[in-house]
Amino acid sequence: MMIIIFVFTLALFFLSCDAVNSTVAFPLKVSDSKRYLVEQNNQPFLYHADTGWQLIWKLTKDEAELYLENRRQKGFTAIQLQLLPHRLNQTNRDGHNPFLSPGDFANPNPAYFEHADWVLTRAGQKGFCVMLAPNWLSAWEQDWRHYLNEENAENWGRYVGTRYGTFNHVMWMHGGDVDPGDLTEETRLVAKGIRATAPHQLQTYHAGAKSSSNFFHTDDWLDWNTAYNYGDVYPQVYEDYSKKPIKPVFLGESHYEDNNNDQYAYRMRKQAYWAMLSGAVGHAYGHGSIWQFTEHWVKGMDAPGAFQMRHVRSLLEPRKWYDLAPDMEHRTVVNGYESGDNYAPAARSTDGRLVLVYMPTIRTITVDMSKLAGSVKAVWYDPASGTYTDVGEFDNTGKVDFKPSGTNSDGESDWVLILGVQDG
Repeated sequence: MMIIIFVFTLALFFLSCDAVNSTVAFPLKVSDSKRYLVEQNNQPFLYHADTGWQLIWKLTKDEAELYLENRRQKGFTAIQLQLLPHRLNQTNRDGHNPFLSPGDFANPNPAYFEHADWVLTRAGQKGFCVMLAPNWLSAWEQDWRHYLNEENAENWGRYVGTRYGTFNHVMWMHGGDVDPGDLTEETRLVAKGIRATAPHQLQTYHAGAKSSSNFFHTDDWLDWNTAYNYGDVYPQVYEDYSKKPIKPVFLGESHYEDNNNDQYAYRMRKQAYWAMLSGAVGHAYGHGSIWQFTEHWVKGMDAPGAFQMRHVRSLLEPRKWYDLAPDMEHRTVVNGYESGDNYAPAARSTDGRLVLVYMPTIRTITVDMSKLAGSVKAVWYDPASGTYTDVGEFDNTGKVDFKPSGTNSDGESDWVLILGVQDG
């Protein structure tokens, strides 16, 4: 009987993900507050991405279908992809190079882009937002930085903007694991070409382990910032959140699960919550065998961290996550937030009806309850299982200490404290 109940519950989850993803009103746009993204009907959109960077040229259609369906079932709302292979003479699985003459941006190969069209179309049919990199410019195993120049950059932007301008679920990520450096103007020209042909599609930049705001924050074409950090994520997100003019920020890349660096599900949870409770409007999860589609990618799709990412969405989406402001000055959580790898970010809604605190380790934190707008119900959320444990009810006066009773279902020490003002 328990197995039947589990299967039924899982089926309902999959159906609910399908219903949510398939009804997104693309294209996305920046909210009036400039703090987050919204659909065309102004419904807030939680950017909850997976990094399948090399999918377009590494996978067949059947394999791409398998990947996309797996990610849909796990509740991801977006995927991040590179449009071009890394190397000049690399081809897709059908043997097609992206250019009729390798490296010649002026002569795209229709056969290559027809396959890319299929992948992007299928992703849209499954309800995904696709963050697409038009030309990855890293010097590490990528060749395009040697062929993109001021003579062809704007026309290349116009080509991809024209080809994919009707794909309302597509947005653009320039750069690629690299600071713009001597390709700063070329980047601006590609962005200009896309803006001229697909003005409704949002654009950002992926720098070298730092934020896009370091280089293009005041550029009109940069609609939102990409944070990228392998250390403590929250300082970079805090900095972008505080910049003027206001632009949304998301965590576009950090550690990958099982990427030969001993980073596993606990780290995936930590960086996601660090970002989301420090002012980000989204984040990207990644797995070491998936971003490059090694021989182990099918097994990698079901890694523990991938399953647990759904609990990030399950916690945030039913609540006013988009109205949360990070507690950077520690006026809500006044003690126990610590620092460095143990830092506990807190965020409070502007109406004072919700406070969320992510605690990466077990300790006592002290909350100033007067920062909430009424009597409060306190709950612990297990980020590894998505389950709740009631703590109790409290008045919104004085200071109250909170401490988890022990490790979570994953045997780790991270928890999320939810403080919600009760109706009535």
